[in-house]
Amino acid sequence: MPVVRGWTSPDGWSIQRPVGWRGGKRQAYAQWTRPDRSAHVDVQSLYATDDVNQILDGSELQLQESAQIRTLRKRAITHQGGKGLDWEFTWTAGQGGERPWAAPGQRYHEVQRALVIGDRAFLLSWTTTEAQWQRNSRLMRQVIDSFTVGG
Repeated sequence: MPVVRGWTSPDGWSIQRPVGWRGGKRQAYAQWTRPDRSAHVDVQSLYATDDVNQILDGSELQLQESAQIRTLRKRAITHQGGKGLDWEFTWTAGQGGERPWAAPGQRYHEVQRALVIGDRAFLLSWTTTEAQWQRNSRLMRQVIDSFTVGG
């Protein structure tokens, strides 16, 4: 199993992120990208809402710049005692946009997990190229499932 390392945000949440991936942080956001740019993980702390569908709807609107979005599944989940929703989909990167690590024309496979834990909301995203999806699914679960808020 690939090696991960814990990281704790100044905002009080933590995650096990892949060792060797390049990171970037700004207010209410942290991300890590594999050096070859074939995979990416990020966590966003959002304005509190108790509707996980609203969180994913906002994310889907941002992705509409990308061609050929295909939803594979959406399912309700429980994570750390909070309610959540997983959205698994594929998309093709366009030119520019919100995801500078994505290669234009490349097909990606992504899971976004919208969570409401207590009075806080979060959006976790795990993205790999379509070709890398199966090979990285265990690492994805390890990283996403490690997300915790507070003590």
